[in-house]
Amino acid sequence: MDDQNFVPGADPVTPGIPPAEPSVPPVSPTTPEPSVPPIPEPEPTPIPEPTPGVPEPTPPTPQVDGEEEENKPGESLDSTPAV
Repeated sequence: MDDQNFVPGADPVTPGIPPAEPSVPPVSPTTPEPSVPPIPEPEPTPIPEPTPGVPEPTPPTPQVDGEEEENKPGESLDSTPAV
């Protein structure tokens, strides 16, 4: 066999013998799809419009450390360390 024409990973073609057929036939565009109904996309949830005169419900704000001062045990109200 000529090493000049050797392609790594390619199937060697023996002269006079047709290449082996792939075990999976190629899917032609005319092949009918399996009878599976397409999944409908979920409709977007409609955003309720604010009613005039009614305040919008505000989502609860997450507590962030350091944003609100809390009196920890051992600290006085004027934030001087307890002795």
